[in-house]
Amino acid sequence: MTWSRTAYISILALAAATANAQTHRWRALAPQTEPAIHLAGNSWQEANELRNARVSASSITNNGGAWDERAAAKRKEEARLKAQQAPPTTFTHCDAGFCYDNKGGVYHRVGTDFMTGPNGRACHRAGNMWNCN
Repeated sequence: MTWSRTAYISILALAAATANAQTHRWRALAPQTEPAIHLAGNSWQEANELRNARVSASSITNNGGAWDERAAAKRKEEARLKAQQAPPTTFTHCDAGFCYDNKGGVYHRVGTDFMTGPNGRACHRAGNMWNCN
């Protein structure tokens, strides 16, 4: 038996329509849930307040990042305390072009009174002391 192309398409369309009708029939028989009813308060207001709390909690000003001023102040205070507790850096030895400190830092001498520190900042001599910014 040979099928014509239009007959084959008609059978496929009929099968799809039957499947679609059965799906709708099963959905109609499924139990429906009742919407939640809020008796006290404004449910929109409560939902909005909850959303605002979530947004505030995940805000870039409240996650310890660069925009969080409280966290930045805390980091600055911790760095200040760490700097106070750290012993001063002293030079262990110098050669023709470099000086070395007790913490492993290497300083490049630029002249008799100037050098570049390991962080790239300038150092200058003040008497028998070196000041590095």
